[in-house]
Amino acid sequence: MIIRQTLVVLTALLSASACALAQTFSVGNLTYSVTDKTAGEVDVSSCESYESEIDVPATVSHGGISYKVTGIGITAFSVKSSLRRIGLPEGIRHIGEEAFAYCSQLTSMSLPASVESIGSKAFSGCLMLSRVSMGNGVRSIGSGAFMDCRSLLSAAVPAGVRIIEAATFGGCSSLREVSLPEGLAIIDDLAFRECGSLSSISLPGSLTYIGDEAFASCGSLARISLPARLMSIGDKAFSGCVSLSSIVLPDSLISIGDGAFEKCRSISSITMPSGTTSIGSEAFKYCMNLGNVVIGEGVTSIGDRAFRVCTSLRQIMVGATEPPAVGADAFFGVSRRTAVLVPSASLDAYRQAAVWREFNIRPM
Repeated sequence: MIIRQTLVVLTALLSASACALAQTFSVGNLTYSVTDKTAGEVDVSSCESYESEIDVPATVSHGGISYKVTGIGITAFSVKSSLRRIGLPEGIRHIGEEAFAYCSQLTSMSLPASVESIGSKAFSGCLMLSRVSMGNGVRSIGSGAFMDCRSLLSAAVPAGVRIIEAATFGGCSSLREVSLPEGLAIIDDLAFRECGSLSSISLPGSLTYIGDEAFASCGSLARISLPARLMSIGDKAFSGCVSLSSIVLPDSLISIGDGAFEKCRSISSITMPSGTTSIGSEAFKYCMNLGNVVIGEGVTSIGDRAFRVCTSLRQIMVGATEPPAVGADAFFGVSRRTAVLVPSASLDAYRQAAVWREFNIRPM
């Protein structure tokens, strides 16, 4: 009885293995995986070619059956260091995770209009990739999709994309121009971190959230206009943007994250909108050219070291009738002769409040 059960299990396993093997086949130097047998669709799953130019066919035949090539699978062409050009046919709908990662000689990529999704890290580490063309059929671009593409000069994000995922263009040090579509709601963490050649960017009016370190260390970024619907700026979002000289915070803004503008040493003034309720720790630390600050009436707390070593700060205007709570070392290094202008009815409250009483309190 035991022997019979064992034989049944082994037969089932062998049958499953045979079915699995039947789902993969090779034609030439490309291996394909059947993704939909009924529809006759396959993905390119791997490549054995070391040629510098490859063209993926629109259809491929195997066992008397013609299949449509509709996708590039996970890691299908990754680490093909000799690959300089690849042609993709119309009909390709998705590019898998790390599909072309670390193809260090790939110089350009034109995606067919049929492509709907680009997987995480799909082109990461393509050091020579200078141009990418994406059609408006693209609805999603995965995290790190173009990370460390250090030769990429420009990027036009398709109209259907609603989120720039984490680290999508992080480390694209040559990136100078970016076009973002109306309808985009989120720029996630690290999205444009260390894009050192990016001097300006136009953000769509639909944007509501900028993630942690989204533009951190963009050393050439000199100007940016924040849209009217923006509600949150993440931790260190613009940290180290040393060329950023002016920024207008919209009335919709509720929170400014920790270290959001730290080391933005070119900013000379900043106005917090009335809707902002908190200023994060180290938000403006080491903004040594910051001379004037307007803190909106809605702010109730200022985080630790928020204005630490803002040595040029000479005037602070605070709209709140109740003195905002001030964290440890929030104004460390700021001259106590700095004028703090407050509502006339609140003079006594500020002159008695911790930290505020150390400054030159005056009526507005």
